[in-house]
Amino acid sequence: MKSTPELREQLHQISTALLRIHKNLLENEMQERESKLHITLGPNERLHALLNDPTLDWLRSLSQLVASIDEVYFQKEPITTAQFETELKKVTDLIIENNDSVFLKKYRSLLPTVPDLMQQHGLLRLALTKKK
Repeated sequence: MKSTPELREQLHQISTALLRIHKNLLENEMQERESKLHITLGPNERLHALLNDPTLDWLRSLSQLVASIDEVYFQKEPITTAQFETELKKVTDLIIENNDSVFLKKYRSLLPTVPDLMQQHGLLRLALTKKK
């Protein structure tokens, strides 16, 4: 069984990989939007799109997952094995498991085409499989 510092470190690695995946996906979506509209979006417009645009609903599930993991990571109390396992299951369910979710369909279609996404996915898988 891992100690709290080990659980915290592994959660940090998972969160970092997820944040990089999120950044790559969001950047790809914004570049496509800018190309289609022939404009450059400012930071406020990008945030507004991420929070409100229905075409980005699929990405919000990843945003919520990162927030959930960070909530556990930054809590003052020691991280319990149950909390850690719950967050691990959420990641696995969203990104790794073979399901028909909207997120996973979109993610898998972008995996081979978005720069650095495959590498970040590999780093996530490594962080998920660290020895217990």
